[in-house]
Amino acid sequence: MILGNGILKIESKIMSTEILSWNISSGGFKDYGSTETKPPRIDDLVKIINQIKPDVVSLVDTYRWTKVFTPDELKKIFGYPYVHSVKFEDERLIVKGHDNGITVFSQIPNTRMRTIRFTTRNAVSVKVGEMDIFSVYLDDISEDTRIKQVEAILKDSQPECPNNNYWGFKHY
Repeated sequence: MILGNGILKIESKIMSTEILSWNISSGGFKDYGSTETKPPRIDDLVKIINQIKPDVVSLVDTYRWTKVFTPDELKKIFGYPYVHSVKFEDERLIVKGHDNGITVFSQIPNTRMRTIRFTTRNAVSVKVGEMDIFSVYLDDISEDTRIKQVEAILKDSQPECPNNNYWGFKHY
């Protein structure tokens, strides 16, 4: 499952899961040049997430969060027992001085999360029961790069598909 922005509810015979995916824009800071030590919008983010109470939260564009917060601090702030925060480590963004990232929270027992590299940047792979969730932030400039990124994620998520080309993407 690959998420964009929004709320998704997934139901199966085994479980029902609500997932919130949200591009929080420059990590909740005023902008990418912000020098504040704490994102001014963090309290609003917490309030909204606590009102919705999704099982899994994927926040993209968590600019500077790996420098500002430890995983334990994020657990305490947001109230989720499982947290994984990662920098994109995208060369194009590093040159611009951007420390963008993704942060994922889960309240589902035994959630497993790991950083994955898909072509030009990092993402988060989340395993909840038998469900795989990929929290990604696709390239914002190049369509060719986005296609390659999605192909890489599909290859990681669907190894049983012939030629790893389940969605019919054209290989370049």
